[in-house]
Amino acid sequence: MLIGVGMFGTTGWCLSWLRQEGLNTRAKLFRFGVCDSSLCCLCEMHTETHAHLFQECQITVMVCRILRRWIELAKCSAAVRRHRCSLMQKKFMALLVNAMNYQIWYHRNKCRLEGVLDRPEVIANQIKAVVRGRVQAMIRFSIPDYDRFITCL
Repeated sequence: MLIGVGMFGTTGWCLSWLRQEGLNTRAKLFRFGVCDSSLCCLCEMHTETHAHLFQECQITVMVCRILRRWIELAKCSAAVRRHRCSLMQKKFMALLVNAMNYQIWYHRNKCRLEGVLDRPEVIANQIKAVVRGRVQAMIRFSIPDYDRFITCL
């Protein structure tokens, strides 16, 4: 998995729901006879399964790379697994994962329905905007370690 934070509230629920194949991917729709191809809408190279769409697809991998550079995710996700991040950092990571999953699914549907595929940079910028907006909304509350983990925003 590209971003390993499946242990937190909504993210845990979201990731477990994705693992149970709750979304109608093209592979599932193809099995039901609803669509004519099972190829991924984003990369058009592999069968569109949950694992492919959210972890293996070239577009998803590129978006993850951009986000990793944005917040140095590699360091923080390792710390999350060791439980050495603050609760606020864990919430931030959960927010990031949820925003990424939503935007990947949104752009998959946009590509499927409108035939328009945005560049990975555009998708990553939309994820960043969601994360920034949510964090800025949280600033109104007391966030003692805000400066330590959000300076890169």
